Amino acid sequence: SGAGQLDHPYGVSVGLDRVVYVADSFNHRISEFDRDGQFVRQWGSLGNGNGQFQYPQGMAVDATGNLYVADYRGHRIQKFTSDGTYLEQWGTQGSNPGQLDHPYGVTIGADGNVYVADSYNHRIQVFTQHGGFIAQWGSLGGAVGQFWFPYGVAVDAAGQIYVADTYNHRIQKFGQLPTTAKSTSWGRLKSLYR
Repeated sequence: SGAGQLDHPYGVSVGLDRVVYVADSFNHRISEFDRDGQFVRQWGSLGNGNGQFQYPQGMAVDATGNLYVADYRGHRIQKFTSDGTYLEQWGTQGSNPGQLDHPYGVTIGADGNVYVADSYNHRIQVFTQHGGFIAQWGSLGGAVGQFWFPYGVAVDAAGQIYVADTYNHRIQKFGQLPTTAKSTSWGRLKSLYR
């Protein structure tokens, strides 16, 4: 648990300045390294306070360099500046729109929105960069558009969304998020099965 040491790293993301952020999950912190692997700094500790974590998982960096962290057992997303200064958070444990249950993956779309793999709720949620709820889709199951513990999410330059549907052993691909979407499911392009 010393500086630069890791215990079960689960997520990694690269900042605009090529700093490498690591979700040092079992140490309940974020560790920073330069691109050559030299330790820079770390922040966080076990807890529910601002800037504390309970097993951080996925991370993403936005166009301004801010870092978003999926606080897995904290059931929230936390946002930091590039040097680890706490900015804001959103999410509480639950299944209502905007609530989270063990969020695992997070990514930033070309539209600037934050996409979250809400793992135990078997769905994807979309938020503004300040945590405003935009849309959600998915439910527990094996049909197209359903999920079984989604762990990863990514968005390409065209706005298409890819989801690692972990326990269904597949990747699902979805079309662009309609601007009129609220808290309902929306059309999908295809599923890529194993």
